[in-house]
Amino acid sequence: MHLRNYLPIMTLFFVSYTARGISTPVIPLYLISLHLSIVIIGVTFAVYGLSILLFEILWGYVLDRIGATKTISLVTVVTVIPFLLFPLAGTAETAIAVQLLYGISAPARTVVARALIVEESSVSEWGGGFGLVGAILSIAFFVGSLIGGGLASSFGLTNSFYFCAALTLASYVFYKAIKRTASFPTEKMLDPAVRVTSGGDSLDRFSLSLLGAVTVPIFMAQAFYTSIMPIAVTTLPEISGTAVEAAVMIALLYLSLAIFQPLIGSLGAGRAKLLITVGLAANMLVFLLLPRANSIVEIGALAFLDGVCFSIVSPLSLSLLMLRTPKRRVGAAMGIYGAAEDVGLILGPLLGGVAWAQFGIEGAYLLLASSFAAMIAVFTYLQRRL
Repeated sequence: MHLRNYLPIMTLFFVSYTARGISTPVIPLYLISLHLSIVIIGVTFAVYGLSILLFEILWGYVLDRIGATKTISLVTVVTVIPFLLFPLAGTAETAIAVQLLYGISAPARTVVARALIVEESSVSEWGGGFGLVGAILSIAFFVGSLIGGGLASSFGLTNSFYFCAALTLASYVFYKAIKRTASFPTEKMLDPAVRVTSGGDSLDRFSLSLLGAVTVPIFMAQAFYTSIMPIAVTTLPEISGTAVEAAVMIALLYLSLAIFQPLIGSLGAGRAKLLITVGLAANMLVFLLLPRANSIVEIGALAFLDGVCFSIVSPLSLSLLMLRTPKRRVGAAMGIYGAAEDVGLILGPLLGGVAWAQFGIEGAYLLLASSFAAMIAVFTYLQRRL
């Protein structure tokens, strides 16, 4: 895997996802400033996740048809538009519509990045490669979250969205400028003729789907931390955090992801089954401990631990899924994983918001913990077949 050839695209990923990272603490704070209920806010983030789910497969199709370069140009336009529309969203209906539009572009760059790993590296490098891409995106969200908190406090929420739009456009201009200096295979990407898998034992579709489903709760947890928890931090009287502290909490999550995803993805391949079980169990413990966390320091520490758990489960489960996928079904495996990711992004804020409204914030924590317990049972069953 010659990452030097992909410096332009990786740079684009980093800068453009930094813009999305800036918006991560800004969006929930902006929605709460509109005096929307916690349930409606949860719905807006669920719609965002649903949009990702619906368009992830479509972006893969677009990538196959027109190549990476044209795909990147298209996704830049689709990303900038919602940043410009967010300040105009003054009602629940318009906020939901903008979140739907914002979700359309979200999976595109990740689809391109994962395709690069599969096409340009050996099977043994997949875990580390997936972890590396995850680390790049996590660093971007870490940096962006910190910038977002500062921008929101110093220049206001509306100006933060305009800054995100400008940064997204700047990243594309920079990408086009440096792309001429590096080789980047855009037209043959995802060519079925060059796909190579490990040739591992084939699993039935039901088992492959269950293996993908194992990752649902980790994405539920990540979505909950980046959508519902900033509101909890700034509105619950026992915490009384600021916008900057909420942004730092999110930044700690992404810092953990940036540190541990490439490390665990590279070193943990031989112990994937055990580590995935440990990661799911530890993440369940995070949400059992959250009711006892009444300070931003304690919540931030648990956010960091949540990132460690994600770093264990995500790259290893994706590698395990790919290794057990029949030849020429790599795209299907990516679809399964992407669907699990998107379901988690939908359910995390939606169910978390409803549980908070009905049973208090402790009910939301218990819901997340229960989802991890369920997936531990599912993965225990699957280990007989892996």
